Amino acid sequence: MEIALLEAIIYAQQSHTLKFLSPLYFLEAAMKDETLFLNIYKYFEEHGMIPLAMQMDLDSSNGGIARYVSVYRELWGPQIEMEGMD
Repeated sequence: MEIALLEAIIYAQQSHTLKFLSPLYFLEAAMKDETLFLNIYKYFEEHGMIPLAMQMDLDSSNGGIARYVSVYRELWGPQIEMEGMD
């Protein structure tokens, strides 16, 4: 499933249709695999599909993306804190 999901994202990007798709479906599909979720989240973030305002304001209800921003922070929070201790 991981490869199929990543291939779907790559195909959508190459066919210039990714901007028409909601990242919510991909993030929801990746929720059971932490690594896949983090990779897909970062991909969408790097391509501007996770609005910066949403990352800063989790109280906003932008189609449910706040939930995934929260999950992303929960998964990466400890990693970021450990790197800051070096």
